Amino acid sequence: MNRVVLDASALLAILNQEAGAERLTPELLSAAAISTVNLAEVQGKLVGWGLSPEDAWEAALSPVRETVPFTSEHARIGAIWWHKPAHLACPWVAGLVWRSGLL
Repeated sequence: MNRVVLDASALLAILNQEAGAERLTPELLSAAAISTVNLAEVQGKLVGWGLSPEDAWEAALSPVRETVPFTSEHARIGAIWWHKPAHLACPWVAGLVWRSGLL
């Protein structure tokens, strides 16, 4: 199976059981990775919604198999992808995928 790279909105959809989250099956999530910058965004949202920082961190980590550090090189590549077609939903995820060889 190919690797799955989640952005913050996908992880929040899973945690909130939003419509469409069921498409991220346990099989897909078993190959899921998320960048540390997206993970921090999710934790921040959860804390803003009233969870303790510790509970928010555990909740954010629970669906994903791997976290990948977000480097300045990922940011540079992501910025290049910023103006690419809309199907590349998150240029920062694109930068992460490109430089980390996740796919």
